[in-house]
Amino acid sequence: FTEAPGLFRVQSDRNMILLDDPDDGATLTVGETFIASMDYPSDVDYFLIDLAAGDTIEILVDSANFDAYLQVDYPGATDEQVAWDDDTGGGLFGGNAKLTYRAPHSGTYFITVNDFDEINIGGYFLTVSEAPPGATAFPIPPSTMPPLIDSPFGPMALYESAQYSFSIQYPSDWVEDPPELGITASFASSEGEGLIISEEDLVAGGLGSVTLEEFVDSWIAVLVSTLGAEIISREQISTAQGEPAEVVTMDLLGGLIRFTYFFYLHESRIGFVAQYTAPKQRYEELLPLITHSLGTFRVGTTTALTDPFTIGVMESVTGPGESYGVMAVQAKQMAVDEINAAGGINGRMLEIIVEDEKCNAADSIIAYTKLTQVDGVKIILGTSCSGAMLGAAPLANADGVVMFSGLATNPQIKFAGDFIFRTAMSDEQVGIDTGNTLWNDGIRTLATITERPPPMPTACGGPL
Repeated sequence: FTEAPGLFRVQSDRNMILLDDPDDGATLTVGETFIASMDYPSDVDYFLIDLAAGDTIEILVDSANFDAYLQVDYPGATDEQVAWDDDTGGGLFGGNAKLTYRAPHSGTYFITVNDFDEINIGGYFLTVSEAPPGATAFPIPPSTMPPLIDSPFGPMALYESAQYSFSIQYPSDWVEDPPELGITASFASSEGEGLIISEEDLVAGGLGSVTLEEFVDSWIAVLVSTLGAEIISREQISTAQGEPAEVVTMDLLGGLIRFTYFFYLHESRIGFVAQYTAPKQRYEELLPLITHSLGTFRVGTTTALTDPFTIGVMESVTGPGESYGVMAVQAKQMAVDEINAAGGINGRMLEIIVEDEKCNAADSIIAYTKLTQVDGVKIILGTSCSGAMLGAAPLANADGVVMFSGLATNPQIKFAGDFIFRTAMSDEQVGIDTGNTLWNDGIRTLATITERPPPMPTACGGPL
């Protein structure tokens, strides 16, 4: 027996009909009252609601027909992290359930309702509203699980081998099954799809060193002979780290079930197999997720796989260049937000660390030193001020830190070093091209408007 969803067959010597419970799986929104019912003794209704981290809601189950029991949890929650209530909501017979819940992270949450005594039936009202100011939320201990990873397919969790240095991302809402013989780990979705991971030391198992092709051939032979699987495709690929791997797609049960196998062989002896399984009618919809997941496979240290890529930003947040420095920072943050919303880079998010170079060389050196020696960045975007960029450029070029500006125009920047880049045209070229264009247009007289600088401060009757 397992609590994980999956495919199964039911046989009975009596005629059976499918009970369609319209309450189960309904999606709720804040500010909504949902009318539902306990349809039979021991019925458990479950609902879905999407919450952002920090959202605080109040949930009320109101019924005169049974003693309401309310729970709220999320995929991966431990028993201690499941919020619950029995009789706090009062009601006609004191059996209503009410709970204030604060979402610990962004994602989909489950709200379940049942009769505490598991014998009564009847209708009820389920209301979700914003919690009143000052309401005390149900205490939820912090999660000890690794942080989830954003992706175009929703939050992903990271599987890390307990014995070998393998890791791969999988959907965070898939439930982990207890391990079985020959299976290292397995996960299942609520729709019946599954991921099975197998790891084996071929030498320790008596098979000796083999090639990747031989390793895959041995698996295919077993699958074809024992399960009658049919090969649909077999493809040699490279992992994100440039290592050889193979992906094999197979059909089972006359095409009712489709498998995608990912094979990797480490040092000719340690085999890794990731097997995605789905009903054929769901496979095409799931295929982009499968491809993304297999693309996250890694060998080696995985502690930094969920850490963001950090990029330094040096702009004139204050000082003479504030008018365009602030806008430059905002533009960079917009780009980072857009990239992160699309899944980041190979599942890892981007993060910028902003330092104020105040549009001068001295402060740019201070900002550069902090970004590189404290924050450890290797790429710096900015500065927009040429003087600030030329001040930090010698340090960056000597350290091998890339500096990249979109606005600095001083002609000397092109001589600043191999690690110094810009996309803006230099003042020298702008002057030549502008002059040529004006001359060709017949313009012979120009006027300039400049800002008069403030008087220089004096001391003892003379300039400082």
